[in-house]
Amino acid sequence: MRHFRNELRRAFGWPWIFAVVLMWIPMVLSNTESFPWMFAERIDSTSAFINAFNKSAILQVSLFAVACPFARSYLQDIHSGAIKYAIARTGRAQYAAGKFAANAIASAAALFFSQFVFLIFCILCFPYPDIAYRQVFEHDEVMFALRYSAPVLYYAILLGIQIVSSVAWSSLALALSCFVPNQYIVLCFPFLLFTLVSSLSAHPAVRKVFDACWLVYNGNLLASQWGGQ
Repeated sequence: MRHFRNELRRAFGWPWIFAVVLMWIPMVLSNTESFPWMFAERIDSTSAFINAFNKSAILQVSLFAVACPFARSYLQDIHSGAIKYAIARTGRAQYAAGKFAANAIASAAALFFSQFVFLIFCILCFPYPDIAYRQVFEHDEVMFALRYSAPVLYYAILLGIQIVSSVAWSSLALALSCFVPNQYIVLCFPFLLFTLVSSLSAHPAVRKVFDACWLVYNGNLLASQWGGQ
């Protein structure tokens, strides 16, 4: 338990703050040029929130950002020699479990915090009720209806999907660091993997893999499909 607490403290350092800012900035910039129109049309905060994902590079940026907080920690332990003492105190299994758990929590927290701050930003900037005519479209879709009947649950589901996504990609990057002793490759691996699979997706056999990666790629994709048009 002490090892896990130490790993968790390490995970929430400057790289974690960098990841939060890195994911937050594209969402804000994406709405900057649309601000005059959005104010004139009295766009609601949910539409502004979803619009940021559709227009910004957050989907691409998040693949890199979620690996920043702690995916390189194993390589850092090897380079510093700290891994010998850590394994001697805790054993290999506990060492690995603590590192993967801290990595998962840090990446999920970075994604959640960046989007939570942006959501508050949208609520403060666009405190308007949704225009009534928007609700006549796709009224039979569960998520679309949920957006109006239970907005807190709506946001919770979207963020929950993205948290699972961030944990999957950051864990994949951390696992790669056990075989590839290069921090830059580890950081870029989630983005490079998705880019490679997407470039090969024209083949029917690869398309299934691409679709699966596209789902795990980031829950923001689903946000753009669920009544946020």
